[in-house]
Amino acid sequence: MKKILTLCFAACMAAIAGDKITAFFAAPAQAPADLPSTELYPKGTMFPFGFYSFGGGSDNKRGELLSEEQRYADQDYILKNGCVSFIGPAYELNDSCVADAKRAKLKVVYSVHSKGVEGLALDGAELTFKELDKLEKEKKEPDWELLKAEVASIVKAVADNPEIAVWNLAPEELRPWKAMDMKVLQVTADTVRANDPLKRPLALYLPNHYGTAALKKFFPPLDISWRGMYVNYAGKKDTRVWARWAIMQQLEAIKDVPNAVCWALPEMFQTPKESADVAKIPAWVRHDVYSALVEGAKGVLVFSASRRGNFAECRKIYLDEYLKVSQELNGEKALAQMYLFGERKDDLTFSVVEGPETLSCAHHNAKTEMPSLAIANIAWKNARYVTIVNSSNENVSVIMDGLPYGSDMGYENVFDAKPEFLVVAEGNTQIDLEPLEVRLLKVYCRE
Repeated sequence: MKKILTLCFAACMAAIAGDKITAFFAAPAQAPADLPSTELYPKGTMFPFGFYSFGGGSDNKRGELLSEEQRYADQDYILKNGCVSFIGPAYELNDSCVADAKRAKLKVVYSVHSKGVEGLALDGAELTFKELDKLEKEKKEPDWELLKAEVASIVKAVADNPEIAVWNLAPEELRPWKAMDMKVLQVTADTVRANDPLKRPLALYLPNHYGTAALKKFFPPLDISWRGMYVNYAGKKDTRVWARWAIMQQLEAIKDVPNAVCWALPEMFQTPKESADVAKIPAWVRHDVYSALVEGAKGVLVFSASRRGNFAECRKIYLDEYLKVSQELNGEKALAQMYLFGERKDDLTFSVVEGPETLSCAHHNAKTEMPSLAIANIAWKNARYVTIVNSSNENVSVIMDGLPYGSDMGYENVFDAKPEFLVVAEGNTQIDLEPLEVRLLKVYCRE
């Protein structure tokens, strides 16, 4: 009898343990069925990953038009080696970007620009900040009806192209402290919506230094937040936690705006001042993109794929690493679907046991203490995907705890060339990260 009771107890404990494991790994198995796979998120399931000036510029200078053959060669390199989902904004290529998108079978971000300018023009005169300030000083306003007519004309001319996924408004970098700037935005946004039968989302480039208070003033009418996340350009090369802070500003600004989303806008436009830093470019790229995804970004728009003077060598290094990341997100691994549609959890603990626990992030004449590690614990397809990004320039070791017990519990490193299953039988394990390293663990129970 004692032996029977012991066996029954063991069976009960095994069943309870099995139930706990089953509950722990319960997760969404796919993207919502009502979202089409042919549209960019949030209208569809396609993860937005793309580049400004897809095929633009020359090695002499940015903005110089290449021959069609050269432009196609640059575009084909990106298409062959990456998994991008859209092209644009295009600046000098705005007139050809829809045709380029059709050729590449991609979506496009179309800029609402007047002919011949990278912005809006009324009666041939570009609507610049200088012009707006002049009108304000004279206590005048733009001809709003003329502005509506110009925007309506631009939109109607291309609105029937299904390749267009997002409208990029102008002028860029509008000033939220200027009432006239914000009226230009509102009139432009309202006019685009009134003339777009597909009601596609609106975006506008906003500069590197805008914080939450400034960004909030743009939502609504905008639907997508893209603000410069140019870490090196901002002088934060060795304080890359700033990339996470930049995304947090955007997310805070849009948190109460229904259906608004944030895209990361990382940099690719200048050669490092110190030659020794060239070797760091791949780590910078991976850190900045994945830390943004951990914080909650829902798309990536790189500025920029354009060629430009004194940048050829570093452009290729940057480009190849961004394309590698795009393959990880939108290629065979399809990791972007996990970041978009997986369920974020908070049932694991992470304790730093070596290296800095926090980092100081300076911004706007202030400082914020932030965790050295950005961590996302996401349930997806009967597994847990744990992304750990080290924003420190030092090695950091962290204990991950809270996993179910079991001899078949463990994880693999997703980014390893040949991932190996590592057993974690007693609920916790130590993860050692190098400076700026991104580690993605797929935690599961092997059968």
